Amino acid sequence: MERLTNRSSGMTEKRIQLLEAEDFVWDPHEAQWFERLQELKDFKMHHGDTLVPQRYPANPSLGRWVDNQRTYYMIYQKKMEFKEKWRGVEVLDDELLEAEDFVWDPLEAQWLEKLNEMKDYKLHHGDTLVPYVYPANP
Repeated sequence: MERLTNRSSGMTEKRIQLLEAEDFVWDPHEAQWFERLQELKDFKMHHGDTLVPQRYPANPSLGRWVDNQRTYYMIYQKKMEFKEKWRGVEVLDDELLEAEDFVWDPLEAQWLEKLNEMKDYKLHHGDTLVPYVYPANP
């Protein structure tokens, strides 16, 4: 946990320095990504290209990683195409959804609906003592 929150956890600068002196890895996912990148460079040096098979017996992790990078790149490209398509529209995706009264948090919306029903009950009855069984709102 400290790896990801080291800067905001209140850890002292001295402790940070001690850990960094030991080459402490603050972000293991990033470190793993760069490790795979080095493996890809080694592959290229030996094979002359970066066409690592998805099922690469000599290094299965590298094969999966290369396949994942291609997938992530395709997803990124699709997002960029979508943004380019909507470039003339000066709104963000969430604004487009909000224009349609998109509900971001269904539980919060349900709670607010019940709050409004209670307010309506209070308006008509003068209190918030809604009976457990209330025929007007079963």
